Amino acid sequence: MSIGERLKAIRRNLNLTVKDLAEILDIPTRTIGAWERNENPPNEKFLTQLIIKFNININWLLTGKGEIFITKHDDIITNIINRYNITKDDAKHILELIENTSTREFILRFSKAKKGDLNSIDILIQNLAGIKVVYS
Repeated sequence: MSIGERLKAIRRNLNLTVKDLAEILDIPTRTIGAWERNENPPNEKFLTQLIIKFNININWLLTGKGEIFITKHDDIITNIINRYNITKDDAKHILELIENTSTREFILRFSKAKKGDLNSIDILIQNLAGIKVVYS
């Protein structure tokens, strides 16, 4: 699939006409049509606007690999992987822990305890004692 075909696929997935997309991104309709027909390569400014405005996966746009759209969840996982140099499975597990209300509260308590909040330290110790009982 060419980049022009991928541009057309994006537009169709968004249920937009060429005219609609042209108006949204302030680009002439004929220019978008030429890009979709592979008559000219799209410029960097357009691709950047498209990616940002519609959460397009740049890897898919350029190579056809992966999903068309990026979800915030995927973006968070990618950031965790890149920042901490861990596997995708580990990053997903970390995100699951953060998204879980009880573990998120535990993590926040730990953060407050680390800052010297004595009440948080006491609650953290109680939680750890409870976990030890459950898993012993």
